[in-house]
Amino acid sequence: MTQVCQGGESRTVSPSTSVFDGIVMGREEAYDATSLPIWRICKSTDVKDGITLNLGNMCGGYAFDFYGHRFYTSESAYLCGEFSQGSKEAGNVQLQLLMAKNGMGAKMSGKKHNKHLIRPDWEEIMHDWMLLVVWTKCKRNTAFANKLKRIPADAVFVEDTTSHKGSKTRTIWGAVNDELGEAYKNLVAQLKQRGYSDADAKEEASKKMVNFRQGIWVGQNNMGKVLKMCQLALLHGVEPPINYANLRAHNIHLFGKLLTFEEV
Repeated sequence: MTQVCQGGESRTVSPSTSVFDGIVMGREEAYDATSLPIWRICKSTDVKDGITLNLGNMCGGYAFDFYGHRFYTSESAYLCGEFSQGSKEAGNVQLQLLMAKNGMGAKMSGKKHNKHLIRPDWEEIMHDWMLLVVWTKCKRNTAFANKLKRIPADAVFVEDTTSHKGSKTRTIWGAVNDELGEAYKNLVAQLKQRGYSDADAKEEASKKMVNFRQGIWVGQNNMGKVLKMCQLALLHGVEPPINYANLRAHNIHLFGKLLTFEEV
């Protein structure tokens, strides 16, 4: 029997029970920051308990090999899935994404001007593809895996997308906390009154938000769930629940090659 803390709630796991039980991709959740051990993922410079929280897809510093190709960020590898139908045009976009040195560069150089090429069935595979990408990053980059393992096992990862106004995916991959958002804006204003530049005020306020325990986080928070499943997989020596059958059924190509998902 193994004692596992997940979602802030301790429970006993029997050999027949998955450590991933209770984590449901695509389901909207509400996380009470006053009672749960929230680990907020936002800026790459944020630090909590001595750990720099550069865990998001957009963050650099954790290059990894993915099916024979070296990606600078997991965002680039993830976006390649959107253009994986096997056409020559889609393959050219994948090459642009592979060359991008950071997540924002991948979005701007690859995705922004080629949205018409995104495969129409993308939403059917995006959760499994994201989990595959981040899990591969864990297996191919020891520093990233070790950082996840250093974080307490009962941590609840939440990707903070409160400020992503107008984004269609803000509550799909992340979650919003309006109360914390207001606290952040007020703190930025106070710091600017004390002489901080706008950029420095935002940076300092974000660092302080890491340890704020207030408000309710609402959203599907799929990125937070992916990070949690990868952490649990590392801690328990198991594979995360990637639906390879679903991925195979959608004929995913990477740089002209049909992936069979037999080996990463």
